[in-house]
Amino acid sequence: RIGQFVSQSHPLRYFQVVSMDLSIIISTHNRCNKIGEVLSSVITAAAAASVEWELFVMDTQSTDRTHEVVESFRGAGIPNLYYQYKNRGGKTTSLNLGLRRAQGRIVAFLDDDVQVDPKWMVGLLNEYAADPSIVAVGGRVELLNSDDASLSVRSGQSRKTFTVETFDPGAIPVIGCNMSFARRIFEEVGMFDDLFGPGDPIPAAEDLDFLWSVCRRGYAIYYCPHLLVLHNHGRQSEQEKTESARGYIFGRGAFYAKYIVRFDLPIIKRALY
Repeated sequence: RIGQFVSQSHPLRYFQVVSMDLSIIISTHNRCNKIGEVLSSVITAAAAASVEWELFVMDTQSTDRTHEVVESFRGAGIPNLYYQYKNRGGKTTSLNLGLRRAQGRIVAFLDDDVQVDPKWMVGLLNEYAADPSIVAVGGRVELLNSDDASLSVRSGQSRKTFTVETFDPGAIPVIGCNMSFARRIFEEVGMFDDLFGPGDPIPAAEDLDFLWSVCRRGYAIYYCPHLLVLHNHGRQSEQEKTESARGYIFGRGAFYAKYIVRFDLPIIKRALY
């Protein structure tokens, strides 16, 4: 039922019936000053795509005007825009809740502080249409504000393919604010591990953990630099940089620990060398 989630070790057995080309899921917390910019950019990108799409804003315990902002877009007649408030758990439980409701054959994840390029949606759908075997695609992430710290960005200009052999936990190929998957991969791999992610016991590495699970099933992950989002994370002070770096390090350490205790040999080798 809606609101129930499963751990990553279990396949997702109760998806909604596919009826959309694309589902977009955004987890948000107290970002009323930025969530409208995300929605506006997605709507602009959708105007050029001519596809069936839906967008879920999963609100994790916001105390600001987030609901009001989202409702203003719904009131403007934007179809298939859904808001849901959740009063417990963190980011990954919100993403899993959105996955339960998603009806798209492709599911994309954006953060609540990004703006997508006008060609983002067309480019994303074209990647999957060009090769039906593709299950994971991510794109470039640049800073919206050059004064922000160079965190949570991916600026590579070359297209790359990552597999279990080339996956580097210290520099994951794509990141959670601009990643997407074929719907069928969740039925095989399962959902996000709700121990990882902001607001959860381990405050980072939810994207790292899931991407590794995809690779371990023998699939490739594609980094496509033309799929651009601009990240408006706003972290500029030394304290903010330090706290972010600490969270990423802690998350990566927890990731290693999770797979070492499972005797995952590729991860053990990476941890040792």
